[in-house]
Amino acid sequence: MGKVLETKANRAAYSLGLGPDNITQKIRSHFGTGENRLLQLRCLQESMPPNLEKHCSKLMRYTLPKESAKTQCQAFKSIVELVTLFPGLRVHFLCDKCMNRALSRDTISAIWDRPSGPPDDTWAFWQSLAATCLSDTTISAIVEGSSIEQLTSYEEGGLSVTELLFIEYNCSTSNSRALCIRYLGGILNLPQNWLELGSMNSHFIKKLCCEMVQVLKDIGVDTYALGPITEEPDVPFDYGGVDFLAITVLSGISNCLPQIYPTIEAANQDLKSSYRILLLLLLIPLRILFPKHIRRWSWISLWTVKTFKKSIPMPVLAQWSKRVITNSTHQV
Repeated sequence: MGKVLETKANRAAYSLGLGPDNITQKIRSHFGTGENRLLQLRCLQESMPPNLEKHCSKLMRYTLPKESAKTQCQAFKSIVELVTLFPGLRVHFLCDKCMNRALSRDTISAIWDRPSGPPDDTWAFWQSLAATCLSDTTISAIVEGSSIEQLTSYEEGGLSVTELLFIEYNCSTSNSRALCIRYLGGILNLPQNWLELGSMNSHFIKKLCCEMVQVLKDIGVDTYALGPITEEPDVPFDYGGVDFLAITVLSGISNCLPQIYPTIEAANQDLKSSYRILLLLLLIPLRILFPKHIRRWSWISLWTVKTFKKSIPMPVLAQWSKRVITNSTHQV
């Protein structure tokens, strides 16, 4: 009965424009897209607009234990999403008065703890990830120590922020890895990013493919299992973060590669090989569907396939992916 009432209350709040999801949408709308997003991010480094501050404060209040566990969990997810999408927002969340000047992961988590303890593993996972996201870390220092222009800069002879985050990912475990993935998705989603990458040679594009392949392998995309489509993963994990990064990388590469190589035959072998493996990891589930069960490589592969089929220009994807897979000698 309690869960039923909670669900009805959440629906009522949503219809009234309340709740974490509505506030999150308002914050996203503030930043907008394209050049306006870049402009708003630059402004955020100078000052906090009053309306944005108001929305952020409301979201932080949804993390407090006076709210339902479901509302808290939604707020935790929103914090992770927004902080990693909009560099500079973290410190403003952290400075909200309801946080009582908490700075470390443990002190932040303590503010959100429920008197009866964590209701389930999923709630505990997102509480921990959100607390890590708000605390001072090497990852936040890498991102916030760079200007918006530096986040999308790929100068030869130095390491870009993207490369530094991949290095941090490979040296980290658990929550830190999840945050690296989220930040990478946010940075690579900035419109200026692929303009910079499109003007480069294939070296970094190949490197990006290889890193993305490793991320997918780390979550078991290359180890298939038999199970029903509706089966949930046993251990809580931010699959949505990997999904977003995979879509962003694949969409960006599919748009900028034809600018570098009009035909796939012109690309060097290393790049073709890296791109082929990435596509195979994401496209294989489409080729092995069964009526009620699938031989799946991971949940993330299904979500990604469904989404990037809609988001990537099909003529571009068709030219590259069809030729790559057709010419591949990789055996499933």
